[in-house]
Amino acid sequence: MTSSDRVRLPPLTNTTRELYVYSGNQCAFPGCTEVLLKPNGTWNCQAAHIHGVGVGAARGVHSLDDDQLREASNLVLLCPNHHVEIDNKALEGTYTVKYMQEMKANHEERFRTALVSLERIVDSTAEVVVKRPQNLCAMAGFCDNMTVEEKRQNADAAAPFVDALAKQPISLRDVIVLVLVHGRPRSRFGGLRSKAVAAPLARIEAAAQITRHDLMERVKALQDDGLIAIEEDENTWFLVLVDPTARSIGWDLFEEIHNFAGGDRMVIERVVSELDFTALDA
Repeated sequence: MTSSDRVRLPPLTNTTRELYVYSGNQCAFPGCTEVLLKPNGTWNCQAAHIHGVGVGAARGVHSLDDDQLREASNLVLLCPNHHVEIDNKALEGTYTVKYMQEMKANHEERFRTALVSLERIVDSTAEVVVKRPQNLCAMAGFCDNMTVEEKRQNADAAAPFVDALAKQPISLRDVIVLVLVHGRPRSRFGGLRSKAVAAPLARIEAAAQITRHDLMERVKALQDDGLIAIEEDENTWFLVLVDPTARSIGWDLFEEIHNFAGGDRMVIERVVSELDFTALDA
């Protein structure tokens, strides 16, 4: 195919979408403030070619084929007035291929950078501020007849539990809050073992106001980290909180927090949602 045989092919749908996304809804010509899509829903833009289609057109001397001419790299969105200006053959010395490529790159870079920032995946647990307990003496029986050093050791023993909660995104800690608010010690549920807090799955599902699928996805993530279990008792399914440090330190901090809060959501949220364990100190 010779340059005289070139055919002006329309941009592909994905190409048009890419051009508009990185346009910022603004003509790419330097200093132009014309919007491309007007508030009334009408278009005010045209896809201008950097390398021209016709051999006699502005910037028309090149070896690109028809498909290459309609690629996003060869197109830039302009308002009609500036499209006419840059395609004026008499101004080809001003609006060169290099000038057009730089104009496109400079304009789109601002919006590409902004979109990349929006699309970043940020670890919501990375900057969590944890207020660690100093003695846990606000909880009944924790500091009876203890020395200052023993109280300090109590707080240190809780560190793995605190760290385990701090690793969970707030959306997962929300599930723990619901079980602590709506649950009871496991000894209240038939044959289930004692010293754990459990709540009926159906009750948590109703309180969460999310689908069971979404709830169970969160529960599974907590299961994987050993913080919750699902058990059946008398044909009822329960979510059971699991303190991963209970066996090593001799107490279940979920149960202790539950007993200390007495169903007070504000206290539970302060400890679990806000990770302020100083609420447990005297």
